[in-house]
Amino acid sequence: MATFMVFIDGGPTDGPAEDPARGRVIRAALAPTVHAHRRDAEPSPGRGWLLPTPDGPGEVHLSEDGTTLYLDVPWHDAVRLAVAFRRLVPAGLDVVFCDEGYTLAARLPSDATDAELIALMTAA
Repeated sequence: MATFMVFIDGGPTDGPAEDPARGRVIRAALAPTVHAHRRDAEPSPGRGWLLPTPDGPGEVHLSEDGTTLYLDVPWHDAVRLAVAFRRLVPAGLDVVFCDEGYTLAARLPSDATDAELIALMTAA
């Protein structure tokens, strides 16, 4: 398992980057994605989900303002959730996917796909 992060970066062109209402909307919209991928996912204390994985328990956490998604899950789960998060953020805001050591830091276009993100990960 690895730790990844997806976050809204820098100067927004489509509304404020930090928006508590956006955080609530993203959390509500992301929940079905989490549960569709891992039917045994359950809410964790705070703003996240616990995911049983073959590698042990994983965790997904969304910051209160909806700007950052923390992923302590296998890479294939991280890819799916990062792409889902990107699609929930307005296109005018930059979104970055990175690993724990920032050896991989990639901007995700609003129409990013799982395959494109996997290609970025393997190229790094």
